[in-house]
Amino acid sequence: MGAIGLWSFWLLLPLAIVLLPLNLSSVRRSLLSAAEFEATGAAHWQGRVLEMLGESAEGRGDTGTALHWYERSLTRYTSAGAPDVDRLTRRIRQLPPPDAAAPRTPPDSS
Repeated sequence: MGAIGLWSFWLLLPLAIVLLPLNLSSVRRSLLSAAEFEATGAAHWQGRVLEMLGESAEGRGDTGTALHWYERSLTRYTSAGAPDVDRLTRRIRQLPPPDAAAPRTPPDSS
């Protein structure tokens, strides 16, 4: 192994140590996604998107599904701020009671 081969080995070894664990999706999600979402305020963004899904369901008259989305949104807003929690709590209280026959969760929810 010559000087060039040794240099390549020592250059590639740290790169492999860093990149190989990131090749595993569970490690990548836990290291990158959680920190990235916390730094960008993604909990508030997720809460707003879920609230909009609830608004859409409420507009269709599906109060059971709207309640489901509002409750999921409320869990995101709890860490984001009191004004959002208050607004959403008022909206949930103003919902008419859902039909007993209507499903509470949407079929494609995960």
